[in-house]
Amino acid sequence: MRKSTIGMIASGVVLAITLGGFVMVSSSAEAELASQRAQLASLTSRLDAVKSATVSADTAAAEQARGYSAERVAHDEAMATKVFEKLFTWSNFEQYKEARDVLSAQLGVPADDPMLVEFFPEVVPYEDGGNAVDDAGLNMAFKNATYYLTGVGSRYEWLAVIEADVTGDAGNTSTRLFGVTFKTEADSDNILLPAGMILTRAEG
Repeated sequence: MRKSTIGMIASGVVLAITLGGFVMVSSSAEAELASQRAQLASLTSRLDAVKSATVSADTAAAEQARGYSAERVAHDEAMATKVFEKLFTWSNFEQYKEARDVLSAQLGVPADDPMLVEFFPEVVPYEDGGNAVDDAGLNMAFKNATYYLTGVGSRYEWLAVIEADVTGDAGNTSTRLFGVTFKTEADSDNILLPAGMILTRAEG
């Protein structure tokens, strides 16, 4: 994990691309590959801008900013990683429901929030007992997360860029990057107000 501290992230750093749940396979492989590469290049450019701004910042001044604590940063990153490992790791319907419950029950995300409607949609079993997750062999595996601290104070504001392997309904697996913004409070062991979107995906 890398830590990057900046006063603010310029507008437009996060590129949201709605892909309609986990059914993400294009009918045209060539067009899909071109789209993936274009999205990845766009995301890379934006993250490079964030890193550049971070490197140019006065690290000593940043650490003296109001409310900044290196220990809290380390705590928040470790805490967030545990949450994201649960969210981005599942291989069957039951595990998918458990991961979704982390958002709805543990983190209190409203039922109409885009994270539960678009990113983690409810999967209703068929009348015969089957379900879309198991029948299509959908699964996801967390790989790593990179954290950017975007604001300090009584609450810390974060951007996490998460890398995960995703297997779609056609059986092909690709590595995807997901962006999740969230906040933390001192002496808390949960992230707050998570908001997620699919950023891009890499050829896999």
